[in-house]
This record gives sequence, C-alpha cells and structure tokens, in this order.
Amino acid sequence: MTLLKLRRGEFSLVEEKLPPESQFLGRPLKDIPLPATCVIAAVIRSGQVLIPRGNMLFEVGDEVLAVVDARSLHRLKLLFGPAGE
Repeated sequence: MTLLKLRRGEFSLVEEKLPPESQFLGRPLKDIPLPATCVIAAVIRSGQVLIPRGNMLFEVGDEVLAVVDARSLHRLKLLFGPAGE
C-alpha cells in the first residue's frame, strides 16, 4: 500500500504487511535481497515501532515501512508476498 509519493512520484513510502506465507518469515533482514533503491525505514509489530537492523527477524503480521523508487516497487511487493508468486 502506498502511503506517500515523494519527488513527483519517483519514490514512494509504502507499507507491506507480511502474510503467513511470506518467504522471509524468520529470516534476518540482512539476508533479504532488497532492490538497491529500497530502504526499510521501520517495522511495526504488535503496535510498537521497531528500527530495523540487519539481524532483525520478520514475523507474521509485521508491517514493513519502506522507501522505494517507482521501478522497484513491484519487486518489493513480490519479495514480501507469499512464496512462489
């Protein structure tokens, strides 16, 4: 879900909620092949804002806030979505 467009739509602040089928559950952030033009800004878990670090493990229902360019937005959605999509 796009929360905010920046620089005339060139970048977006987006939120992705991790489903139970996400391929990255239990994996550390440092092992996720994020697009080079994507930054994970925060993770909201159980109502708490977490500052992501490389060793952070993702859990079901995590709300991932990221800044991403328009070209990489679809790839980011695929990465955090269900495995095999």
